[in-house]
Amino acid sequence: MKLCPQESRREDFNRRVITRMGQCKSTLSAPRKKLLQIMQELYFGTIEGQVVRGGEPCSAPEPKITKEIKLGADTPERSTTANDDFALKRQVTDLFEQFDRLPDGSVVTIEVRHGLPARLIVAR
Repeated sequence: MKLCPQESRREDFNRRVITRMGQCKSTLSAPRKKLLQIMQELYFGTIEGQVVRGGEPCSAPEPKITKEIKLGADTPERSTTANDDFALKRQVTDLFEQFDRLPDGSVVTIEVRHGLPARLIVAR
């Protein structure tokens, strides 16, 4: 089936946009999606004792999640993006690249700021 020039241009545009976006939420494994959702819901805090096996975050044993709450400040409304697909921010791709490099069974602490990983601490 031959596409008309306008449809062909639209497909080329969509392909360029996806390439520019890089990795998207939909490309993540289920354990990585779950960790991303936890970080988004936590917004500020730490995830302690997160075990990483084969580059993937494991839910057993369950990590300790500590929420940071700033007192005396207005909490802005945040939209939930649990089901939305979006391009991953660099902090998220950096986190998962670090996971890929970790030895099997590594235990990490993730500091979360504004729903994004801000710092990774690896226990040795």
